[in-house]
Amino acid sequence: ANNLLYVSMYDHMYQCGYVENISIMLRADNSDDTTHVFGTLTGSRGAIMTARKAKAKYATHGRNYYVMNPVQKSSWIRLTKIGEGVQCFFKNNEDEEWKLKGTMSIRFPEDTYRVGLAVTSHHNSYVSEAVFEDWSVDKPSFPTISPTVSSAPTVWHPLVEIGGAREGSKTYVSPGKYRYRAYGTGIWGTSDSFFYDNRMRGLGGAFDVITYISYFNTSYGRAKGGIMIRDTNDPDSAHAFIGVRGHYVGVTFQTRATAGAITEHHQTNFVPNHLTWVKLSKPADSGTITAYYRILDTDEWMELGSADITFTGQSVQVGVAATAGGETASSS
Repeated sequence: ANNLLYVSMYDHMYQCGYVENISIMLRADNSDDTTHVFGTLTGSRGAIMTARKAKAKYATHGRNYYVMNPVQKSSWIRLTKIGEGVQCFFKNNEDEEWKLKGTMSIRFPEDTYRVGLAVTSHHNSYVSEAVFEDWSVDKPSFPTISPTVSSAPTVWHPLVEIGGAREGSKTYVSPGKYRYRAYGTGIWGTSDSFFYDNRMRGLGGAFDVITYISYFNTSYGRAKGGIMIRDTNDPDSAHAFIGVRGHYVGVTFQTRATAGAITEHHQTNFVPNHLTWVKLSKPADSGTITAYYRILDTDEWMELGSADITFTGQSVQVGVAATAGGETASSS
């Protein structure tokens, strides 16, 4: 049993077809229907994380293919296991930053599992070849100020579905550009349901959150897509949000001052075709959040409003938030 694990490798695929897979894998045993999780490079669809979460169940994969143009035939892959949480990272060059492309919770029976390399052609009439380089398995260490054993920290999942929303996705498009697909009933009232790509940020210093929204597709007027500063990932958390709304309503600024309070709408301004820059600005040692937007990157920022938010910890969650605004809808 090993609850703390890094597995990484560089691989290259030869004789590639459409569905071949080469992978690094954690597997409960060698039976054909066992629990497993792996990061894989496919023949023509890029790289992705896949798992069978229980014996004899269907294996499923995330919706976040890491794909380049042209489709990459080699990739660095890393699996990190801490407790029951497994994270999958990819990069195409050794000197690049690792890109997190999947997180899953996997419970192995007796907390024992096999670690190794896997190759399949997905067809008994064909053969696939692959080369694996720099294969390693390492146990991570967690520093402590005292000479005692430190327990592992909680695994941080940047891609989360808040308030019971269905699983969303984040897809790489080009450098600095990502496409999101989101579900959820809305960001409004006293509780939210949405997809959140977020990072922890220290609360004390000043910072700005900025993005450009180049596309928003939905048939629901209550759908929203934009950026958020949030106290916690609880559904009723205090937050500030700026983004676009469905039915081409425009760019909107809203806040929830304290946990469980009613969401307050501050202002909505029309922008053509959902195309806009948005910004949330937080000064040092203050919970006052100010929202801005502009149409072109050469325009001056226009203020939509500001509000005081009660943040309860030493850090906040900052990132991209999107919701479909309805039970059966999706937005991207």
